[in-house]
Parts: sequence; C-alpha cells; structure tokens
Amino acid sequence: MKKVAIIYDFDHTLIKGDMQEGGFINSFDLSVSEYWKNVDKLMINSNMDSILAAMYYPVLKAKELDLQYDKAFLEKYGREISTFYPGVGEWFDEINSYGKNLGLDIEHYVISSGFKEMIDNCKIAKHFKGVFACSYHYGKDGGVLWPSYVVNYTQKTQYLSRIQKGCFDVLYESVEINRLVEENDQYIPFDRMIYIGDGVTDVPCMRIVKQNGGLSVCVYDLKGKSKADSLLKDGRVSVAVEADYRLGSSLDNSIKEFLEKI
Repeated sequence: MKKVAIIYDFDHTLIKGDMQEGGFINSFDLSVSEYWKNVDKLMINSNMDSILAAMYYPVLKAKELDLQYDKAFLEKYGREISTFYPGVGEWFDEINSYGKNLGLDIEHYVISSGFKEMIDNCKIAKHFKGVFACSYHYGKDGGVLWPSYVVNYTQKTQYLSRIQKGCFDVLYESVEINRLVEENDQYIPFDRMIYIGDGVTDVPCMRIVKQNGGLSVCVYDLKGKSKADSLLKDGRVSVAVEADYRLGSSLDNSIKEFLEKI
C-alpha cells in the first residue's frame, strides 16, 4: 500500500484558538489577551525569537507566582484541551478507512510551534505517528531546565524532510536528514503529502508541499476567511476551506479528491 502523510499544524487548525487558552493561562491569573500581550512584550524588549518568548514567559511567570511549572503541568493541560473543530474526533478513523479502500496507508503527523507535551496528552494524540513541536529539557524532578526543541515557522520545514525520509526518532541527527534520497527510496514523497494549516506561519511548509506536487490546505474559521482567501489568491495554497472535518464538508471532499488522484 502506498503511504500518504497528512500533516497538521495544531493551534487554529485542529483546535479553535491556541492550546494555552483555558486552564493553562487561567493558572497564571491572566486573561488570554493579557497573557499574549506579556509574551509579545518579552519578545520585543529582549529582541527574542517569538517562539522562545512563548516558551520562556510561563517559566518567568511561574517563578513570580511560586507556581510549579513542569512536565506534569503541561501534560495536565494537554489532557484538558477540548476546543476541537467539528468532526475532528471522528476524522482520523474515517479518512484512514477511505484511504485503505483506495489502497493507501495514511499516516498522521503534527508540526506545531506549540508544546509537544500538551499535544502528546490531548484526546486525539493516539492518531499521530509523529509530533514535532516545542519541548523542554527537564530535571529529575520534572522541572523545566532549558528548551529542548524550538519549532518556529521556518524550522517547520525540516520536519517535512524528516517525514519524507523516515527520520523520526533521532532529532539531533543532521547528516541523515540532509542526505539525497532518490524518490523510489523515500519513505513518503512530497507528492503524497497533504499539509493542513491556518495561516502565515505555515506558508513555508505549504509552499514546499504544493510546489512538489502535494496538497496544501488553508483552514479557517469565520474570522480568518480573508487571510485564507489571500493565501489562495497568492498561489501559496491549493485550497482554502472552513475548518470543518465532518463527513461531506469542503475539507473532507478536497482531501478525498486528492487521495483518489494519488
């Protein structure tokens, strides 16, 4: 069976809003707008990478509040994520079954600038073959010591190559990931990839997949339709559809049409 990769961003793609919204941010006694305003302030004042600022700010705030910010904290709020878009819960089994009937073995991956520990513990985590996201290095007590992996919008593209070549496990390995592999020997070629994201931070991945014969999909809620339409008009994505994973939706139909093409 031919392998196909469906690759997702996470925030605003599989869930409404950011994974930190809800109990995570509430634990810091801040509103959502206050929290992200403080992250931006740290980024600007320190001239810091935006994703590093998003990883560092809760560490600083937790110290200020004498709050235990550790691996268990992230895992707890990952389990509490509940803002999935319509149909996400049933999506994976449905599309896997559809692919199987076409002779396709579909694998699902996440490439996100959010927290890996939260994604790994969310309700749909069992469906992902690989999750590439930001992570911390922890001490013996589970406390945060240092960033382990940082995934910003340009670094996302290396994980497409990891999926293409089947290099999932040893993320510090750089020789294998840059090795030239003939198409017949690739684990999953780009033209059998589907990338689903929500906007500008996904553009590098969307462009690579689209230019190499895969399908790039921009999903949106009602607030983000104009942004999605702009990406479609500029030729950066193949289709722009509402973030609705239910059977018969435009997203469902677009992906099934591409699977039939493969």
